[in-house]
Amino acid sequence: MQNLAMFRMRVRLSHLNLMLLNGHIIASSITRAGNPLKHLKGVHVKLFMGKMRLAYGLGGLLVALLGAQAARADDMYAYTGNAFTFAQAPFTISEFDSGSFTLGAPLGPGLSFSDISGQLLNYSFSNGFATFTNNNSSIDIFEISTNSSGTITAWDIGLFNGTPSTTFNEYASEGAPSGYDNGEFQDAAGFSEGQNQNDPGSWTAQTITPEPGSLLLFGTGVLWIVALMRRKIAG
Repeated sequence: MQNLAMFRMRVRLSHLNLMLLNGHIIASSITRAGNPLKHLKGVHVKLFMGKMRLAYGLGGLLVALLGAQAARADDMYAYTGNAFTFAQAPFTISEFDSGSFTLGAPLGPGLSFSDISGQLLNYSFSNGFATFTNNNSSIDIFEISTNSSGTITAWDIGLFNGTPSTTFNEYASEGAPSGYDNGEFQDAAGFSEGQNQNDPGSWTAQTITPEPGSLLLFGTGVLWIVALMRRKIAG
């Protein structure tokens, strides 16, 4: 019985020594490598901070884009002519030249029949019978004069579509000093026009800002992206 008790005691001591040895090895590993839980915690903090910086960066970028969208504005100049005083069918004396063009910046002061065709964002003019746009017509001439305030004082605009000498439409308007508005049409049946002389129309200018609906849609997109980023950070 005593021998059996001593055997059991030796076994227990052996187990205790093994446990102590294992504990020493684990403790030594922790001491050498650092606290693994602390290391993992640091990794999570770094990932979280990285996501936060990304979210703030994207948010700042989107706010900047929204501000740029709101600040962007184009300048449109609209012309309204007076009724033709001479007209051949299909033109009538109730028709007149009209239209507008848009620029990315206001006209400068002191222009003297300056060619601005390369600055046009778009244009649309009508001679009462046909409409001429940057999508369906060509520019023959597009010159503008302004005063010291940038207001249009004289102009020479000529647009056409079709093929000259066969079938074509033409829009022409010239301001001071010898103003006239003119519309021309030619086809196989012949040539006709509507015109007034020395009675030019007038120009108005306005600044075009983005539509509220466009800004609302853009802002909704910003909020959606920010909310998505917040959900990813929380996860």
